[in-house]
Amino acid sequence: MMASRTPGSTPLQRVATPFGYGSLHDDDEEPQADASPEGTSPNARQGFAHVEFPWGHAYVHADLVAAVPVFTFYALSKTEHIKFTLPFALTNTGAEMVEAVRHRLELASNVAVALVQTDSVKKHEIKPHLKLGESTIGAGPEHPVLVLQTPMVQFDKKKCSYYMMLQEDNTRAVQVAKGIGSVLGNCEVSCGIKYWEVKLQSARGGDGVFIGVAAADLALNSSILSRGIFWGISCATGHKFHETIEYYADPCKDGDVVGVLLDMEYGRLSFYVNGRNLGVAFCGIQAKRLCPVFSLTGIGDATKPQSTKPVTIETECLDPSTAKTFETKIADLERSNTALLLQVDEQATKFSNEQKKVLSKVAKEHEEIVLKLQQEIKTLAQDVDVLQKDVAKEHAAVKKAEEDLKTAVAKEHEALEKAEKEVKAAVAKVSTETARVSEIQKDVSVLEKDVAKERAAVTQAEAELKAALAKLAEETARVTALEKRSLSVEKHNKVLRKELDESTVVELTMAALLSSYYDEGLIWAELGLVYAQERLDEQSGTLRQVQDKLQDAKKTACEASSRFYADNLAATLDPILVDVHKTVNPIIADVRKAVNPHVAKYLPIVQSEVTKAKTQAVQWSQEALRRAKLARLEAIVLLEQNEHVAAHAQKVIDGVLIVLAVPLVWLQINLALRLVWWLFTSTLCVLTCGLCCGARKRGTKSKRKIAKKTPSGNLNATLPLNGAAKKSTTKTTTTTSQKRNKKGKH
Repeated sequence: MMASRTPGSTPLQRVATPFGYGSLHDDDEEPQADASPEGTSPNARQGFAHVEFPWGHAYVHADLVAAVPVFTFYALSKTEHIKFTLPFALTNTGAEMVEAVRHRLELASNVAVALVQTDSVKKHEIKPHLKLGESTIGAGPEHPVLVLQTPMVQFDKKKCSYYMMLQEDNTRAVQVAKGIGSVLGNCEVSCGIKYWEVKLQSARGGDGVFIGVAAADLALNSSILSRGIFWGISCATGHKFHETIEYYADPCKDGDVVGVLLDMEYGRLSFYVNGRNLGVAFCGIQAKRLCPVFSLTGIGDATKPQSTKPVTIETECLDPSTAKTFETKIADLERSNTALLLQVDEQATKFSNEQKKVLSKVAKEHEEIVLKLQQEIKTLAQDVDVLQKDVAKEHAAVKKAEEDLKTAVAKEHEALEKAEKEVKAAVAKVSTETARVSEIQKDVSVLEKDVAKERAAVTQAEAELKAALAKLAEETARVTALEKRSLSVEKHNKVLRKELDESTVVELTMAALLSSYYDEGLIWAELGLVYAQERLDEQSGTLRQVQDKLQDAKKTACEASSRFYADNLAATLDPILVDVHKTVNPIIADVRKAVNPHVAKYLPIVQSEVTKAKTQAVQWSQEALRRAKLARLEAIVLLEQNEHVAAHAQKVIDGVLIVLAVPLVWLQINLALRLVWWLFTSTLCVLTCGLCCGARKRGTKSKRKIAKKTPSGNLNATLPLNGAAKKSTTKTTTTTSQKRNKKGKH
């Protein structure tokens, strides 16, 4: 627990912290056991201050403790808002803060200042007689102080009764004679809400003090009652006065503060006593402008109004001797006033006589001046006539100029209309020309595409011709080799026939069967070669003709296209193409700029996908090869289980695979060759416009005629080869099978 302050000791210093106001303890003067919490060392409290708050004790960082805190002020006025800061000790009073703010803002003495703080729930007014630690709720920017400025109400010198005397720079009014004297404030209220207060020191002198509002034309030296232009109350009786007298509230006592609230928007007048609302006294006030009015009825009564602060009305009771002296002074003043009036009358008669003399002289001078003016007016009238004539001439000239302008404007309008029509016609022509140019550009682009296609087709046809010639040479070489081999096979077949004729019993084994399959495959290969040789012989002549005609067609197409372009299109299309290139190249560059980021973005993705597909295809092919190898090994294992076939199991499986693969490969090759040949012939027909087709038809017809003329020669050329091949194959198969059977028996 913290140690409490012993009575009779020096008071603690008040400080400000972010947690509120507190009292600063000096730990050096207090015992360590009582001042510090349990379990804390003195070194741990370095840089911290011991502060006593209303809710308890705490150690706060020294930087957060301020003995002279800085207050933030916001000065609000009609013209501008000013923000500033001032340091004050919490022991300073509110009056000192008000004087410092007044000095900072350089306010005049007739401006009242009020300081207010708010905690978002209610406002706290800083009282001048209290210390800041007692009347403020906090310091710093989180608790700003609002500076409210209002001008002080003063008496109007021009609207004051002569029964009253103004003192202290028109802030104090004293009644110096018997009667009812009134004085108006120096402000007129025409809109909004206005509030002022009056402090009463003696409210029962004479008929009392009357407070309220009245029109600006109020009679100041007579009673304000029953006039219909005064709205107010009697502080002595508590009645309210306008056209009638009615009870309103209890009478006021000495020292009471009477407040007046005027609402011009709704025409309402209310009164307050010591801050207590007495209710609405008058409603529906129709006056446009009203002034504060103070009416005194007793000699020695004094008033001192202030705005936003209590307005003090001071009434002092004078001695009878002083009252008599004032009455004698007033009587002397009245006598001197009568004497002055007599003097004024004498001076007035003298002034009237002198005035008559002066008027007679002025009349004569006036007549002379009038005559002179009349003459000048005549001359001026003549000048005016001349000027009018000149103006008429100028008007006529202006009319002519306006007519000329109208005609010129009409002509210019016609010329503009013609120019607009010509411009429209030119625009239409330009649009048509641009359309034609666009069509020509389209045609040119189509022609360029066709020429490019033809050039590509020609190059492709040349490449295909070269490939075909190379294949033709290869096929001729293979045919010669096959012919040599067929001769050797025929010789071998003859030997096998002899062996077959000699053998009686034929024993077939698996090796014999495989050898027979191999022989039949050779026969079919020979037949395919013969057929290929026949097809090559048929088309060798046409290929040469097509090659010659392709070259001729290429030359003629190039010459015709170049001549047509040079004669008909070069003069018009070359500048257009130049302009097109100029306009298209930036567009293409922009398109490339726009497309390149996307290409750069998606190209790695596509490449990665392609690599993935390649790797997947390789994996699948490897998997297929692996499975084919496994199937081959399984088939070999199955055949090896048979005793008769176990020795030749691997050869059997490989032979079967070769037999199965040869037709498939031959079918694929045949289809590929047919497709290539069809594409080649179709492109030739398209490029040569059917010339090669006609030549081909003529070649086939001539060949057919030749075949009809010499049928026997062809038969003799082909039959022996085929027949011999068949016989030789059968003989060879039988002889090889017999040999293998014999070997098996042995």
